[in-house]
Amino acid sequence: MAPLSDAELDELETFLVSDATSDETMVLEVLDGYLTAIVVGPVTVMPSQWLARVWGPKEEDGTRRNL
Repeated sequence: MAPLSDAELDELETFLVSDATSDETMVLEVLDGYLTAIVVGPVTVMPSQWLARVWGPKEEDGTRRNL
């Protein structure tokens, strides 16, 4: 898989800070560090364990935001 282009990164950043996401959603720089830590960490972390933290809490269940 190829890295995201500058235009794709800009689009992602715009989405992450938009009204379509929670105020708790990670911004691009935080997301980059978070995913890097997951990849290089000593244990395998399943998406079900880390993905909810990317989007922030969802009002209905307090665990994640489904988009």
